[in-house]
Amino acid sequence: MGSDRRNSRTALIFSAAVVVAAASAVFALLFTGQDSGSQTADGTSEALNEQTREIVSPDSKSEPVAHVQIHIQPGWVRRIGGVAELDRKVYFGIADGGSVFDERCRSKERYDWLIKENGITFGRSMNVINGLDRNYQAVREDPSRAGYVDKEYLKSKLAKRVRESSDAFKQDMGGRLHVATHGHQNQYPEFMGIHRNESAGQGANAQRLPKNIDAAAEFAATALRLRYSDFDRPAFYEPINEPHWSYWTDPHLADWHTRARKIVHEQLPGIQVGGPCLPVAYFYRNEFKAFDGFKTFIDNTRCELDFYSFHVYDFLREVQGDFRGRVTSGLPLESVLDLVQNYTVNKYGKEIGIVVTEHGGYGARDLVGKLAKERFQETGFEWEMKRRSIEDFNLVSSVIANTLVFMDHPQTVRTLRIGVSRPPEAGRELAVTFNGKRYEVPLEACADRLTELEYASCKIVQLDPDDVTRENIVAVSFPDGKPGAVGAVVIRAGVSSSSD
Repeated sequence: MGSDRRNSRTALIFSAAVVVAAASAVFALLFTGQDSGSQTADGTSEALNEQTREIVSPDSKSEPVAHVQIHIQPGWVRRIGGVAELDRKVYFGIADGGSVFDERCRSKERYDWLIKENGITFGRSMNVINGLDRNYQAVREDPSRAGYVDKEYLKSKLAKRVRESSDAFKQDMGGRLHVATHGHQNQYPEFMGIHRNESAGQGANAQRLPKNIDAAAEFAATALRLRYSDFDRPAFYEPINEPHWSYWTDPHLADWHTRARKIVHEQLPGIQVGGPCLPVAYFYRNEFKAFDGFKTFIDNTRCELDFYSFHVYDFLREVQGDFRGRVTSGLPLESVLDLVQNYTVNKYGKEIGIVVTEHGGYGARDLVGKLAKERFQETGFEWEMKRRSIEDFNLVSSVIANTLVFMDHPQTVRTLRIGVSRPPEAGRELAVTFNGKRYEVPLEACADRLTELEYASCKIVQLDPDDVTRENIVAVSFPDGKPGAVGAVVIRAGVSSSSD
């Protein structure tokens, strides 16, 4: 990740195979009653009595600020993929590996506030092989195996480097940290050989891959085994962070990942290995042609990795004094997740696990500075903190939108979900028929924000349960006749059950 994003990182692990409903998703259920996958106390799908409440200003003299209907279904329990309880470590991990955090935190009050009061967990470690050569002087070529790291020499150097966390910290974290980790670019020793193409090999940021993937995989597995304790050893491993775009379709990158998975599993069976840890998730670009690179990587690895991964960012810029830009959070991300899972289910018969270790929003720094000068009177450090609060607001806004998508995906409601991508000058309307019946497709209130170099969104249409059959035909067209593409069409259907 580039240096301008370094302070805008947050870590999140999301597995499509074990999707968890978080508290906010349950709250949405209890106050909307729209989840057909839930059940009443007596096992039926009949809604309980509805109650309506008006939201007014705290100032009793003021007029109501909003009229909101809240439908309460207290006997319903929402389950997504069979899970109805919040697993905090899946969604709320900070960008820290967690190792000896109790020592590094220094302040007991801060530690208690983060860990005990707020239940903070840890998202990502960024070590593995990084620093083993330059900082630890622990890497040299094996004299008896050209192109391989000397494992015994590495072991001797790392023997005194592994630090154990305190028993109290281990107990607070449930005996195991569940973090993700990746390899940095250009960190593998050159004695393993260099694999590089012309596009990735230009300029100051030229990027190379190890040619000897067996040696690279063995090195990573050995480092994962020797550099960590059983408590803080990462649970998810990506061989490289944000590989150059020209490698996404390169079989060498895919072969490296599949080889790393095999060797890591042999030495450390509990660790999941995946990738390719792409820097972007805007697969809706160019009418979903931007999905080709990720799709090819899945195919080149035969959809056999333990998970697949990418980063999700909103890239903001100033437009007429407002924060606009390429927005992926929210509805566009819904279409991306549908696109990925739709592809693997149709081709390989399974949903894949997804790991997201970076997400948020950043950019438009000139506008941030302009707003800070106009609105904040502080000076020096205090002004800088105020200025950063604007950037933090943009980051957190994107994070919240993304996290809600992750927590609520897949949705157990009767909805038709259509991922669309169109040129910005084209219309935003869709004509949809479901089994011959025409459905109205609502226009998002945020449609303007989702339009930059393209209009990309996920259209969500509530279906009449009586219209859904075992096999369904969906027809989608653009009434204005202008270009556009559909990435995926997915029906999310809930199932009512009479037993827990």
